[in-house]
Amino acid sequence: MDVWLTKCKKTVSCSYCLEDITTTEPMVAGKLWLRQSNDGNRFTKQFRWHAKRTRDGQCCWLVEGLEYLSAHPAIEHRGRKRLVLPAEIKERRLFILRQRARLVQKLKLLVLDGVVNSDLSRIMALGEKLESLRANMVLLGGVPKSWE
Repeated sequence: MDVWLTKCKKTVSCSYCLEDITTTEPMVAGKLWLRQSNDGNRFTKQFRWHAKRTRDGQCCWLVEGLEYLSAHPAIEHRGRKRLVLPAEIKERRLFILRQRARLVQKLKLLVLDGVVNSDLSRIMALGEKLESLRANMVLLGGVPKSWE
């Protein structure tokens, strides 16, 4: 949404209080760019608010914004939710995560080099170790989604 402060060029009604904004009176103008999802058509919606209402000096744009913020409080959603675990279990989980990373790296190197009969047994052994790590991780708070 684009918002700017300007002087009114013709009498319009306020988007918040629905009172008239007369010519040469300061106003806050807004333009919202929208798109319909089904056919992709674009259209705009225009808003006009009092910058300073003559009868009481209220800024309708600011009042409407503050009402919106009080109705929709800001909640921070960055990152993932942390597991609530004791420090000892977190250390054991981290140890298993590091072990798995080492095993996956070895497995990738073996596969990239090309599979020979002697390497096939090593690949199978690494796969068994990965499955045992998965079983251990289930006991320590669950398997990460990236392992599935």
